[in-house]
Amino acid sequence: MKNIILVVDDEPMNLELAKTVLCNDGYEVIFASNGEEALDVLSKRSVDVILMDVMMPVMDGFEATRRIKSDDKLCDIPLIIVTAANDKNSLKTGLEAGANDFLTKPYDIGELKLRIRNMLRLKLKGDELKAANTALDELNRALEAMVAQEVEKRMKLEGERENQLSTIKQQAKMAELGTMLGAIAHQWMQPLTVISLNAQMIPDETDIEAINDYAGEILAQTRFMTQTVTDFRNFHKPSKEKAPFCVLTEAASIALLLSSQLSMANIAVDVGGDEALLSVGYVNEFKQVVLNIINNAKDAFEEKGVKKRRISIQTSLYDGQARLTITDNAGGIAPDVLASIFDPFVSTKGDKGTGIGLSLAKTIIEENMEGKIYAQNVDGGAQFVIELPKY
Repeated sequence: MKNIILVVDDEPMNLELAKTVLCNDGYEVIFASNGEEALDVLSKRSVDVILMDVMMPVMDGFEATRRIKSDDKLCDIPLIIVTAANDKNSLKTGLEAGANDFLTKPYDIGELKLRIRNMLRLKLKGDELKAANTALDELNRALEAMVAQEVEKRMKLEGERENQLSTIKQQAKMAELGTMLGAIAHQWMQPLTVISLNAQMIPDETDIEAINDYAGEILAQTRFMTQTVTDFRNFHKPSKEKAPFCVLTEAASIALLLSSQLSMANIAVDVGGDEALLSVGYVNEFKQVVLNIINNAKDAFEEKGVKKRRISIQTSLYDGQARLTITDNAGGIAPDVLASIFDPFVSTKGDKGTGIGLSLAKTIIEENMEGKIYAQNVDGGAQFVIELPKY
């Protein structure tokens, strides 16, 4: 396909010369006698190079050049202005209007051919760059679409994961509820037995003092049972505000609540430390963490068949922090699990666990109470360490 050259000039001799030279070099040449005609031609045909004289009637070459270069559809066409050899002002004005190159009159045939070839190379590079930019734009659009699809996909998966996590958290909460109800059932067995025996003894007594003793024992046992229910209700009521609490007392209260179950599982519990050591935070959530750790130790004893079972709960002041350690002798945590034990869905119990309890524990201690929780293996077992701001 021939390159098309638009020659804009009002002098027939210049037009004829340009036609002769350029046609002989294999170009197709079209003409316009002024700037207005040139714009009309460009509205109907595509050209590869424009050769623009500056001094013409109706619309001169400067105005035509400005209009061409301000048109988004035409601005990329290489344009050569033609000026008189001694007219430097016209040259400056033409280049300021947007011309890409210049040529002086009278034409030098060799120079004319050279300028045209240079402009065609410039257009070719421009076309290549434009094509590359178009391809790049298409690639960017494709990548943006892919990213948008991936973001939508991940958001959907994240939503599903959040729903799944919420369900599992609820299941974990219900499991804790079952544990607490089991603890209450064990705690009530002895008081109910005492109440039953005392109630059976009263009808056979005529001594008012003995009757009062039996009735007093019944009342004491019912008060204990009522306190157990109160403790249970308080435990499952989320703390609304941070408040000071004794770390040892609250940890010990969980051990006491579970004492019957732990005793039946042959687990000895040792509780000790600084009773005056206070922290500040959400006490019920803190007790939930302690409950989870003790229950995990209880399950580990059962799974590994340990004979002499011990859990030690100790508090101390460490590096300005209130520190609680819960240590067992259940054989420790597998190294491959230890590094990620607080991650969601990672469980020391295999398929039997949800992997949510310790993840929630980390959230409670580190995000909600500005503390730190970590686990480590010690001689013969595992140790969980909780460090909280000292009050």
